[in-house]
Amino acid sequence: MTKPSSAIDKALAIIEQIASEARPVSLAQLTEATDLPKQTVHRVLQQLEDAGVVQRGVPPHCFILGQRMRDLGLATLKSAIATLPIRAEMERLVADVGESANLGILNGRSVLYLERVESAWPPRFTINPNDQLPAYAVAIGKLLLANLPAPIRKKLIGREPLQRFTEWTITDPVALERDLEETRI
Repeated sequence: MTKPSSAIDKALAIIEQIASEARPVSLAQLTEATDLPKQTVHRVLQQLEDAGVVQRGVPPHCFILGQRMRDLGLATLKSAIATLPIRAEMERLVADVGESANLGILNGRSVLYLERVESAWPPRFTINPNDQLPAYAVAIGKLLLANLPAPIRKKLIGREPLQRFTEWTITDPVALERDLEETRI
């Protein structure tokens, strides 16, 4: 890796390193990975933390991406969808299958809908892009949850009581876990 020289390059190198890790990253790890002086990494981390781009993880001497970075990532996804032929593909899928098609991502315990194409069937429940619904209560959310590693899935499911939205909503965490295991691709 070429050593970053400008302030922006340094900040981006640190952000990219944090984003590439599966767990919180320490100052020492960032210093080694970016080949920047410890004082520089520390100063840039403080500025990024003040701006909400990174935040303290667990343990508190480590860093993860902050809410501002997550918001930027979601905005980037939404923007990319507008420039890609995703909607045309979803319309083709709906025409072939005769069911509605949704494009969404997990956002914590919720599904954030990025795009939706309705089938000819009368909709019983209207979902629009930017809507967020509890992942355990909607099909796309259950599919996404089912394919997460079990410890992460159990952490997401078990944090709060599960609210019933329809007669088919599974609100028992053990029963939901069984259902997700059957759903796994």
